[in-house]
Amino acid sequence: MEIAMGQIGLMNVPMYPTISAREYEYILRESEAQYCIVGEGRRCQSLEG
Repeated sequence: MEIAMGQIGLMNVPMYPTISAREYEYILRESEAQYCIVGEGRRCQSLEG
């Protein structure tokens, strides 16, 4: 997946499931993420807002 993402100009910013919501917010803000691809539905719920 990382190779395909790189070919279209995207960057993978991995985040571990054990980090806090505050850490998720920091990583997403500092990486200037415009999109977030999530592998688990419950993880998506913790990122909403």
